Amino acid sequence: VVEEYYSKVRDADGSVESCWLLADWCRTHNLGDERAEQLRQILALEPDHEEARRILGYRKYNGKWMTRDEFMASQGYVQHKGKWITPQERDLREKTEAQREAESVWYPKVRLWVGWLANVDVHKQQAALAEFQQLKDPTALAALRNSMENHRDARIRKLYVNVLANLPDDAGAFGLIERCLFDADTEIRYFARNALKPSHYEAGLPLLVKALRSDENVVVRRAAVLLGDANNKQAIPALIEALVTTHIVQTQVPVNNGVSFGQSGNGNVSVLGPGQGTLPPDVALAARTGNLPYGANVQRQGFQRYQAVNVRVDVTNIEVLDALEKLTGKNLGFRERDWQLWWALQSA
Repeated sequence: VVEEYYSKVRDADGSVESCWLLADWCRTHNLGDERAEQLRQILALEPDHEEARRILGYRKYNGKWMTRDEFMASQGYVQHKGKWITPQERDLREKTEAQREAESVWYPKVRLWVGWLANVDVHKQQAALAEFQQLKDPTALAALRNSMENHRDARIRKLYVNVLANLPDDAGAFGLIERCLFDADTEIRYFARNALKPSHYEAGLPLLVKALRSDENVVVRRAAVLLGDANNKQAIPALIEALVTTHIVQTQVPVNNGVSFGQSGNGNVSVLGPGQGTLPPDVALAARTGNLPYGANVQRQGFQRYQAVNVRVDVTNIEVLDALEKLTGKNLGFRERDWQLWWALQSA
């Protein structure tokens, strides 16, 4: 069969049509590699041939043809045992026993120093500060996160940011960006942002892109601000998708405590709605005399009860638009389709 394939290749004229017919012949004869070869030849002649792209595993990501692997790599992810994960996650999974042992040494030390910071003994406080200020070992990172990242004392979280900023080889990038995105204290977020270096942004790009898809709109907006600072055009497709995001918000709505009533067949006035109580005399008289043939609704007076309901809302993110303008020099508003078309032209 393979010999017949090469014979057909020699006889073909090399056009898109002949390549397509040959690819289909390969399909019926279970020649997978040869079929892929013909499909790639089609793309060399006609790059936007949709069916050939689809068969080879391509799809359009923000107007640009890419395989899923190419797209994930462009977003800063790496492949590990068949899964796409962030470089930080990969590093955690690939730790050796020796590395884990080196990290474990730091847990009691860091816990001790954090305890000293809250001690009434000023000398212990100063000793703890000195230890943290001279700490430069990346193997301490796990212990630092465990004891300081979510500490209720904002001063300790601020010290944590300072230690992260001093770690070599951008080891603190992930933690710094997390503080920028998630810390409840405005001052700490600002402090962490000022501590970021260009190399930190590059190392933390996957985390920032992932944050654009957060359920929390405030996290989306904070990530967009950082991506604007990062000045990395790899983030443009993800930013385009985040121009308008959908979120579930909780809102309070009044509970209907009105009382509906109507006239029954025997002429009596019946309460039809929720709650108990008597009708105002003038309303009851009007109903009995036939002046309210369609019934009525009486709104109870007094305290209005409310209930919480979840509502899906679309949010336009001005911070995302600002980041796109920084990266592209363009402002196409919140029209995602216009941005995608423009980006497709730039990527062609």
